[in-house]
Amino acid sequence: MTKVLVTSAGRRRYVLEELVRFSRHDDTVIAADMNPLAPALSTPGVKAVTIEGKTPQDRAEEILALAETSGVDAILSLHDYEAIELSRRSKQLSNAGCLFIGPTVETSRLSLDKLELADFLSSLRPHLTPETIGEVERLEESVGSSDRWIIKDRLGSASSGLQFLAARDVVAAAKSLPAGTWVAQPFSQGVEYNVDIFKDINGAIAGTCTKRKWAMRGGETDSATVLIDPPTEVVNAATWATADLDIIGNIDVDVILDTDNSAVVIDINPRFGGGYAFSALAGYRAAQAIWQLARRESVSPLRPEREVSASKHVAVAEVLP
Repeated sequence: MTKVLVTSAGRRRYVLEELVRFSRHDDTVIAADMNPLAPALSTPGVKAVTIEGKTPQDRAEEILALAETSGVDAILSLHDYEAIELSRRSKQLSNAGCLFIGPTVETSRLSLDKLELADFLSSLRPHLTPETIGEVERLEESVGSSDRWIIKDRLGSASSGLQFLAARDVVAAAKSLPAGTWVAQPFSQGVEYNVDIFKDINGAIAGTCTKRKWAMRGGETDSATVLIDPPTEVVNAATWATADLDIIGNIDVDVILDTDNSAVVIDINPRFGGGYAFSALAGYRAAQAIWQLARRESVSPLRPEREVSASKHVAVAEVLP
């Protein structure tokens, strides 16, 4: 019998549904969240647990205790800041026979800090990511290089603080924000893609799944087409960007293919992201790979089985007592 615990399950029922689908008859999927009304807690076939900690540190300690007492074989976190705290406790989890499937503290911090991430990507290859600016003075010097700009939170996820601005407005917008809390980038013209990359316990890539985005909503992919034969430039950019990141499991990478056919990485999330729902629909068996990691087995090669276009929709899940 193998047990997998998904923490900060939130609204991502599709992750839980896929884990249930690939489970064996004696396996257990546990979903945990601090909100007892979280839709994922009511996923059929899942054991629900409410976490009471008020801070990421408190929640991580509670999750560690749950893993120890319940004999959990692997933990998968869907929350960026919680993942940092769980990674800090990875040795304690390992001593309890539990594998933390996720990023190291360093990888978590790097992906959350948009300015440091841009510096890291630029050090790998020139023009692998758009010019990223975090100071008003430098922005004033560079504003003439593009007609359109993006401002977003330096530390954050789900496109927090995102603004699309004309060049004439971007400096004023930056000045209105506290210093050190924002980054600005020239707007990248082109087609946006999302790439799921799965790394095994040794850091090797087990597979990728690329989607062409059609629409976004609330910082997540809303409509997309999963591609069997994606642009090589997009896949290469995503794999170059993540090759040196220390993580077990899924990585969510956003890439724009510019009008000159060069690919730039605009975001990296070291976890399952909103694009995974499309990957799963196309037969990309990352959930099966999670079970293989939990059982300490080799991860089977991953790839989408079919090309499919899909859109997310609004649904209501009854909260079970």
